[in-house]
Amino acid sequence: MNTPRLGLLSRADLVEALAAGDTARVAYIAEQLGLHAERPATAKETICLPTVSGFAKVSPPEPAAPTPTIQPADLAPVPFWQPITLEQIGDQPPQTALHDSEAPICWNDRPPPPRFQPLATQRELHPRLHRALSHRHLGKRLDVPQIVRAIGQGRVLRRLPLEVRRGWGSRLQLIDDRSDRLIPYWQDHTHLLRWIARRYPGYALEYGVIYEGLEAPRLLFHNQPSHDYRPPPPGSALILLSDLGALAPPGDPASALWQTLLHRLRAAGHRPLALLPCDPNHLPAALRHQVTALRWERHPSPAAHPQQQRQQVERLLDLLSPAVRIEPGLLRAVRLLPEHREMDAAVESAFWQHPDLASNASPAATLHPEAARSRQQRLCRESQAAPSGNAGDDPLHSVASERLQQGLVASLRTWHAPLAAEIWLEEIQHLPPPWRHHLPASEQHLSQRLFRQLSRQGRGVAATAPPAGALPWFRRVEQRLPQAAWEDREIGPDLQRLSWALH
Repeated sequence: MNTPRLGLLSRADLVEALAAGDTARVAYIAEQLGLHAERPATAKETICLPTVSGFAKVSPPEPAAPTPTIQPADLAPVPFWQPITLEQIGDQPPQTALHDSEAPICWNDRPPPPRFQPLATQRELHPRLHRALSHRHLGKRLDVPQIVRAIGQGRVLRRLPLEVRRGWGSRLQLIDDRSDRLIPYWQDHTHLLRWIARRYPGYALEYGVIYEGLEAPRLLFHNQPSHDYRPPPPGSALILLSDLGALAPPGDPASALWQTLLHRLRAAGHRPLALLPCDPNHLPAALRHQVTALRWERHPSPAAHPQQQRQQVERLLDLLSPAVRIEPGLLRAVRLLPEHREMDAAVESAFWQHPDLASNASPAATLHPEAARSRQQRLCRESQAAPSGNAGDDPLHSVASERLQQGLVASLRTWHAPLAAEIWLEEIQHLPPPWRHHLPASEQHLSQRLFRQLSRQGRGVAATAPPAGALPWFRRVEQRLPQAAWEDREIGPDLQRLSWALH
C-alpha cells in the first residue's frame, strides 16, 4: 500500500476507514493524525469516534420497551344540547347582526345630476350680442352690384369696390370679472367664453381676467404666464363680463377700478360692450356713458328698490335655510320658481354677500349654524300657521304655500340627492314636517335609519362600529339640526342618546 502524505489525510479518511472495517488503515491514519485509542473496542460494546483528544465512546442503543396492549372497552356517554324553543326575557328584543337598523344603507334610485339654468341661452343671447357688437367693415368679396351700376353709368372705376359687411370684427378681447360678489354668475361667464372660443381662432381672441383684489385685468395666454393689461388693437371688439361695480357694497373700490379702466379704453378709441347681470340703470352716470350696456338675463324682472331687494334676500335665506350647502345653481333654481317672478338676477349677488353666510366659496355657500337654525324655526312656524295653498296671502310672506313647498323641496332634492347620501338625508330632517309629504316615503325612512343606526353604533350597542369620521360628522350635524328634529318621535330619542353619550 502506498503511504499517503500527511497533508492529504483528514478525519474524513479516518471515518471512511472505520466504516470499511479496515483496522490496519484506521491505525495508520490515526497515528498520522496524532490520535490514539483509549482502549481496544469491539463492535458489540462501544464504537469509538475520533475527537481532538482521542476516541469518544458511543454506547449502543438500549432495546425498546414492549408496546402496551390497548384493551377495548365501552365508550362513556356524551351529552348533546339542541335548542328547541326561544323565550324572550325582558323588554329588549334579541340583538342580531342582521338587525334592520344595522343593515347597510343602500340608495340606488337617486335622480340624475342637475342642469344649470343660464341667465340666457346661446340662442337668445347671440342676436342681442350681434346687434350690439356688429359694425360696418369691408369684406373680401367684390361688390358686384356696385360695379355693374358704375359701368352702366359710364363711370371709370379706378379701384374695384369690395362689399360692405356687418360683423364683430376680426379680433375680440374679452375681460372676465371674477370678483367674489359675482360668483353666482361665474358659470354663465364660462358658458359664454366657450361659445365665443368656437367662433374665433386662438390668435384673434384675447382673454383678460380680474380677480378679487386686482387693480387691473391680467391677460392670459395658453401655456404662458399672465401679462399686464393693454387695450386691444383698433377695430377690435371688446366685451366686459362684469357689473362694473354696480353690485358692490357702498365704499367698495370696484367702481373706481372700472372708472379708471374705462377711461383708459376710451383714450384708446374703444367703446366696449358690458354684459351686466343687473339693470343698467344701477350704473353710475359716469360709467353708463362710456359703455354699451346690455342686460344679460333673458326675461328680466323690474329692478327692485334697495328695501325690496333686502326683503327678497331675506326670503331666499329663509327658504334655503334647510340646505347644508347652497350652490349657485341651487340659488338660481329657487329664484326662478314661478312664485318669485319679482326677483331679478341682482338678488343672487346680494344673497352671496349677506353676513349670515359662513362661507361663500364658488362651489357652494354655507350658512352660519345659528342663523340656519333660527331661520328654520321661523320657516317651521310660518308653514304651520299659514293655510296651505292660500293664494290671497302676500307672495313675499306666503312661504307655506303648497306649490312653493313642492318647488323648493324638488329643487333641494335635484341638487343634493345625487351627492353623498348623508347630505340629502340630513336635509330631510331640516325640512319642516309638513313639507316632507312632498318626498318619497322611502327617502324619509332612509333618513330615519341613518340617524338611528349611527346612534346605536356610536353608543356601542350595535354589532358594528361606526364608520370612520361618522361621529365627528354628527358633532357638526347636531349644531345644524332644528329643534323639531330633536323632538321628533321617530329619531328624537336616538339623537338625544347619542349626543349625551358623546358629550
